Amino acid sequence: MLNIELIALYAFALVLPMFEAPKNLLWIIYAVLWIANRSRTRDFGGPWTAWDTLISAWIVSGYAAAAFAGLHNNEWLSAFDILRYGSILLFLKRSRYEPVALQRLLTCIAIGTAAALARGAYEHWVTKQHDLLGLNSKCFISNVFQVLDVLLMTQVQHWLHMNNTHTCMGIHGNLSVMFCAYLKDLVNIFGQVFDGDRSIFNKA
Repeated sequence: MLNIELIALYAFALVLPMFEAPKNLLWIIYAVLWIANRSRTRDFGGPWTAWDTLISAWIVSGYAAAAFAGLHNNEWLSAFDILRYGSILLFLKRSRYEPVALQRLLTCIAIGTAAALARGAYEHWVTKQHDLLGLNSKCFISNVFQVLDVLLMTQVQHWLHMNNTHTCMGIHGNLSVMFCAYLKDLVNIFGQVFDGDRSIFNKA
């Protein structure tokens, strides 16, 4: 069952930047498998920590913001996005996956992002199908990279809590987070420059 759980997680990471419907379906499958496996072993990742409280508060904040929103435009749907990614973050934090599993997860994220970015660039600059550079499952590339930042930060969280033999892996994961964040900003900047919008450099 654990192998099936990991396959669902890898598939989710792979399609995350590319397809909306499969992403939602795989999230549900992964959540069900995670809960079923932890219920069977009666091991939900150890005692509750401050990190668990923080992640849970983040999930609840989305619905609190939607409930008190002054402007209404699919705010409840946006809150569901926080639930989806916050739950993934919570599951990963409490899973105690082996380092090799986390490496494979990062590989799936990288492959999926590269494939979606290549398609987005082709449709933006070659076929001119879209006015903005984006990924298939999101309108703006920055939205997806924010999700990837969260997933990568989760891996760093795991690695930094392992023994000293895995310290180098923790450092590698942290650098991956920084690289992902910088890449997100660079893509947005160069995308605007290539489109003739140089106002970004004129901001105070």
